[in-house]
Amino acid sequence: MTRGETLKNARRFAFITTAVSLVVVLGYAFLFGPLFAWSAIKPGYDELSFQRSTVYLPARTGQPTSYSASDQWMDQIERFVQLKFQRRVKIIVCGTWSDCHRFMPLIRGEGLGGMTPEFGTVIYVTPKVKQMNLDAGEYVRHELTHAVILQNSGWRNRFRLKVTPWLFEGLPVLAANQKSYGTQADFIARAKSQDLWPLFEPSPVRRQYPDMRFAYRAWRYFLEWLIETQGRSKFQRFLTLCIAEPDSVDQNFRLVYDQDLKSGVLEFQRHVYNEGQ
Repeated sequence: MTRGETLKNARRFAFITTAVSLVVVLGYAFLFGPLFAWSAIKPGYDELSFQRSTVYLPARTGQPTSYSASDQWMDQIERFVQLKFQRRVKIIVCGTWSDCHRFMPLIRGEGLGGMTPEFGTVIYVTPKVKQMNLDAGEYVRHELTHAVILQNSGWRNRFRLKVTPWLFEGLPVLAANQKSYGTQADFIARAKSQDLWPLFEPSPVRRQYPDMRFAYRAWRYFLEWLIETQGRSKFQRFLTLCIAEPDSVDQNFRLVYDQDLKSGVLEFQRHVYNEGQ
């Protein structure tokens, strides 16, 4: 065999090896890894297909039939947020935490109840919802709020929405009417003795709060109070501006509400303090 033929065979072998490796990696990624949502075959999962959504449930595990209300949940969120879903939504109810971490390799720990990546068409429900006997509808509606906002955002903005969690996490808690974070009475009792402004203070990165459950409630009730006192149409204008300009939430707040955010939060805290007085 000549040197040229040897080199040619080596190149052919390298090409075949690379191609086979790529096929194996992609096959794993689609069947068991981060591309699972787009796989034509989903091992271990049953499919429920509806007019606007598709739900994937762990096979033969007796998951709640409440997930069959996914289309109705989408309708509810559209009415509340006053935005329309642009694309079909897939809801993947992860059977195990191992599945969760394979489908979403950037997620660590077991604290999340749900997750919606930035493309806005896939929702993952973690095993925490079933383990803690939580209301699946609350968590799916929460994630659907993220999804509809993402679907109505430009690609560049989608990765910047998380910079302002008081708005982009508070709204899903309100839209989903989530009760799993605690009661309004508990929030009012605690807010009377705790400064709320640090939960809203702008930060260059998405900060972590010592008690996210309390933060979620503070954001939710602030938005609810804002809508009740200033009107839904004014809030919709604010939300629309923030979706288009997620780095300008504070400026948009001043533009729409004619006061800075801190003044608004302090006014809300005075309202909370006077509750029940």
